[in-house]
Amino acid sequence: MALTPAEKQRRYRLKLKLNPEKEAEAKKKHLKRYQSRKKLVKDMTEREHRAAKRKWKIANKKRRERQSSVQQIMMNTPPSLPRTEPARTRDRRRVRRDRSALYRKNLKLKEELRLGCRQWVD
Repeated sequence: MALTPAEKQRRYRLKLKLNPEKEAEAKKKHLKRYQSRKKLVKDMTEREHRAAKRKWKIANKKRRERQSSVQQIMMNTPPSLPRTEPARTRDRRRVRRDRSALYRKNLKLKEELRLGCRQWVD
């Protein structure tokens, strides 16, 4: 079966990680590509600078909204109660307690039934 592009990429990156020399070379290549594409403010025209500032302003606004929404969620969420024992153990104890209560009730009913039957025989 053919691999999807994502699987191919994942395998390629795993292979790169296994060889430290190739990984370092790939990082250098990526850094060089990044540095060649980025543009400093001093190298921008006024028009490009205004467009970049507009993008930065929108990005910062979104970031602040995300942060404030997370803050609101954290403020409105009640604190969780500390658990003294794992839920499994606690649930298991409840099952055991219920089962033993039912067992005792069952014994009591059997005893009453046995006594009731004796009364009819006597």
